[in-house]
Amino acid sequence: MNDKCPNCGSMLDDGKCDYCGYEEENYNREIYIDDDLDQKTSQINTYMNEINETRENNYVDTYKSPKNKTIALLTCIFLGAIGVHRFYVGKVGTGILYLFTGGICGIGVIVDIIKILTGSFKDSNGLTLTW
Repeated sequence: MNDKCPNCGSMLDDGKCDYCGYEEENYNREIYIDDDLDQKTSQINTYMNEINETRENNYVDTYKSPKNKTIALLTCIFLGAIGVHRFYVGKVGTGILYLFTGGICGIGVIVDIIKILTGSFKDSNGLTLTW
C-alpha cells in the first residue's frame, strides 16, 4: 500500500488520489463492526415486542359502538313508540319524530326491531351496536 499516488505524487486518501483520480486496485478498506450489534438488536426487538403487547392489551375496536344492542332492542320493544331507543343511540332528531308520531304509527318501531336484530341498526356516528 503506497502513501503517495504513482501518477502525480499526491497523498492518497483511502486508496484514492483526490488530485488525479487514481485508485489503488487492491486497497483494503477497514470495516468497523460494532461488537454489541447483536445485543443492541435484541434490546430493540424486546422493546418493540413490549410496545406491541401494550397496544394489543389496550386495543379498542373503533368500528363498534359503545352502545349495547340488547338495551336498544328492549327499549325499542317496550318504549319504541316514544322513541327511547333512538335517543339512546344518539339519534335525537328521529327520537323526537317517533315521540310525536307514535313511532311513525308503529311501523318505524317494527322496522327498527328488525334492523337491531339483523345488526344493521347503527348509532348516531354510523357505528354498529355491540351485544
